[in-house]
Amino acid sequence: MKLITLDPYNSEHKNIIDKSLKKDIFKNYMKISSILSKEEYEENKNNTNEISEYLLKVENDEIRNYCFFSGTKDNRLVQIVLENLLDKSFLEESTNYAFQVLNAHTITIFSDKDDQGLEKIGFESLGKENGITTYIKEKDMTMQIEKVR
Repeated sequence: MKLITLDPYNSEHKNIIDKSLKKDIFKNYMKISSILSKEEYEENKNNTNEISEYLLKVENDEIRNYCFFSGTKDNRLVQIVLENLLDKSFLEESTNYAFQVLNAHTITIFSDKDDQGLEKIGFESLGKENGITTYIKEKDMTMQIEKVR
């Protein structure tokens, strides 16, 4: 099993998506390569305030799970959407990716199911509204303070 940050310019990634039964999910993201040059894409990704990317869990060139990250860099709030929330190891990997790579301070997950498993790994339920439960997890700032000392 390997984790891949989806790159619309990577031929290996394109092949994985093309073979996937889930390719329609990634269709718009993969179209980026036909709209922007790789240099424009990289510049836009580095200079824009918007966060929009996928992390894939791949085994034998087959997508086993994916996480979509969306948010903004300035307020360090990232929403994650996982195909399968029951895959706790991938949820933890995705959470770590959001905190460490995307520099998020707060992560949100919206779920139409009450998932006690999220609370067991540090997410807090903010309650249910219109059938959707909001979960948040904040970066452990005490660890950041200890690193500074």
